[in-house]
Amino acid sequence: MELTDKYLTRKQVCETLGISTSTLRRLVDLGDFPQPIQVTERRQLFSQDRVFDWLLERDVDRIQQEHEEDWEEDDWDDEEDDDDEE
Repeated sequence: MELTDKYLTRKQVCETLGISTSTLRRLVDLGDFPQPIQVTERRQLFSQDRVFDWLLERDVDRIQQEHEEDWEEDDWDDEEDDDDEE
């Protein structure tokens, strides 16, 4: 962690991701989201870099799943074509 890192409040994270504070709390509690830095008893901050890395990782996973589904559909279509040739 560097002093030049940027940090987001819980509200900023929720606004950026379009989620509720309850959803953010649930993601953090489940370990599915970067852990916040406890600044004071009531104040938490999230590393902007970690939040955006988490978002990018989820987007990459989604894209890979879409391409896997496309591949499976293409493979199925090829099998169908093989049947037509017989």
